[in-house]
Amino acid sequence: MSSRVASSTTVNTAIVAGNVPTTSSSYSGGIENFTRFHEDWGSAYFTIYGALALLFDSEQADPSVVQCELQSALPSLVLRYQSAK
Repeated sequence: MSSRVASSTTVNTAIVAGNVPTTSSSYSGGIENFTRFHEDWGSAYFTIYGALALLFDSEQADPSVVQCELQSALPSLVLRYQSAK
């Protein structure tokens, strides 16, 4: 993955997906693991203007999935949002 070097990127998007709930014995990854990155981000930023929505429990993944070892450096995430009123 070291050949896939990313540069700072900004997107305007809404991402809607399922979620594997966190349990007392398994951490789902939280919002910091909601987006997946395969590039080496080094010190680059990934900025999201928009919405991240977890609408349902995932039917494909489950808490028994073994966590994998990181193969690349994750970006510094910048999340810009307006909270619901």
